Amino acid sequence: TEAGINEAIDTAMGDAREVIETRINALGTVEPTVVREGTNRIVVQVPGLQNPTALKALIGQTAVLEFRLVDVNADQNAVQRGEAPAGDVI
Repeated sequence: TEAGINEAIDTAMGDAREVIETRINALGTVEPTVVREGTNRIVVQVPGLQNPTALKALIGQTAVLEFRLVDVNADQNAVQRGEAPAGDVI
């Protein structure tokens, strides 16, 4: 439905804004502004930033998320020695 599409867009834009804000805050800049503008834009203002190209590259990075299963049956002593069961990774 139209309402469902709008809710999905709102959620995605909110998540994107949070990610951008977190990445900019990691730079240690003073008082960055990250706000949503309209339905498909996020405005980023970083006063005093000397290298806008680096900021664009930082914002444009693709995030990576990995899921890994934990082998709870592995022998802890063997794992501490650096020995993993076949198919496992330490």
